[in-house]
Amino acid sequence: MGVMGVHSVGGSVIYDCLVAGLKYIFLVGGFAESPMLQLEMRNAFSDVATILVPTEAGLTILKGQQRCTFRGAGAM
Repeated sequence: MGVMGVHSVGGSVIYDCLVAGLKYIFLVGGFAESPMLQLEMRNAFSDVATILVPTEAGLTILKGQQRCTFRGAGAM
């Protein structure tokens, strides 16, 4: 999916969420580490929400899954 795909798919989802009071967009996973994706997301959506990219965005999902597993919530 190219930059236009981000705008078309992401835009429709994000603007639908504005009704629910969307304030933050967390970019996680391998693609979240892409400077180009981060820039495009900020250009496209920073007027409606704060774009957050955690340190080691590519490992965020894995770390969250491990924490849930170790707390006894089970694997997701």
